[in-house]
Amino acid sequence: MKLKYEFVERLIVDEYVLVPMGEAARIFSGMITTSEVGAYIMNALKTDISKGELVALLMRDFEVDEATASEDLDAFLAQLIKLNVLEV
Repeated sequence: MKLKYEFVERLIVDEYVLVPMGEAARIFSGMITTSEVGAYIMNALKTDISKGELVALLMRDFEVDEATASEDLDAFLAQLIKLNVLEV
């Protein structure tokens, strides 16, 4: 899976704002506000990556157990699918 569009990330007062770029700005009207972990996941989704690979990265870089990483990732990915910005 990977992102359908290119986003630029900006940190604004402890929140990450992801702004669509180029053609994506016409198609996806709006911005995504997320946490540091959400921005990390969005960055990883710039290339084709599996859910298992994402879970492994989250476990390594955020010291979280596999069940929590997987559950939280599922919820985040569901939101990206709902926004129609993720190729599955």
